[in-house]
Amino acid sequence: MLRFDLILLLCLAIVYFQQIESYTVEEKPHWCPRHETWSECPTKCPKTCLNRHIPEAGFCVRMCDHPHCVCKPPFVRVGYDPNGGYGKCVLKRNCYKHIKCKWQIKWFDVKDD
Repeated sequence: MLRFDLILLLCLAIVYFQQIESYTVEEKPHWCPRHETWSECPTKCPKTCLNRHIPEAGFCVRMCDHPHCVCKPPFVRVGYDPNGGYGKCVLKRNCYKHIKCKWQIKWFDVKDD
């Protein structure tokens, strides 16, 4: 009887450890707002309405920020802060609609590429 109990216990242990080994946790897909996509390694200098004409080469260090949603090209963020940006993603040509100018200041846009 003891021998049967040991064999049964051994079989149960083998089955248990095989299940643990084959078990994988499926990550839930990340939800991002319209015109955005999830990035595991986003740039620390995302394009915004204010910096959209500045070439990235030489301007921004190529290193990953914490994973978060980023604008899909050709969209840019209305604003930016070091915690991943703020505001929605808009087409470059629509930036002037989202930036509020102070008293007696007029928005002038340069031609987008």
